[in-house]
Amino acid sequence: TNTTATQQTVFLVLTATATKICAQAPDTVRLLINPNPVVTLSGTYDCLNSNAVITITTTLGAAASGVLQPGNIASSGTGPTISVNVPISAATTYSISSMTVAGCSVAAAILPTPVTVSTTLPGQPGLWVGTIDNDWFNKCNWANLLVPDNTVDVHIPGTAIRYCEINPNTSPYASAYGDVAR
Repeated sequence: TNTTATQQTVFLVLTATATKICAQAPDTVRLLINPNPVVTLSGTYDCLNSNAVITITTTLGAAASGVLQPGNIASSGTGPTISVNVPISAATTYSISSMTVAGCSVAAAILPTPVTVSTTLPGQPGLWVGTIDNDWFNKCNWANLLVPDNTVDVHIPGTAIRYCEINPNTSPYASAYGDVAR
């Protein structure tokens, strides 16, 4: 039994013993036992959709299924990479409580290390980055993923990817801020 995450190729030699009729020389059979898959877990925050994108990676390109925690979220797909979108509103640590790869259960001892997905970035409050579009009211355009209010000094660098535009008539997010940039 390979209970480590280290992949190993193991050869066993099975020898048949003759009884009564079969008095021939024994046959040698080589048997390859597949090692436990190595499974890793990673996660990112999808700002526009307020989702955590959890990525499960296995060393095998085989069917895999598992249960993500918290929430008993069933996940399945074909490896080596499986992505699961999970609604998220605050930083959350995800783990796999059980998993099957290529029809075999993954031992609890080698389930991947949990991953924490943050819903904010450690950016400077009020720093415009403009990575998504030019909408002032889109939180994904701000370094810390928060639209600034009247208590935050705003800095719009000349090197911004896009320059901001304050237009409540075209912004799908403006109504959340009373149609006013504060």
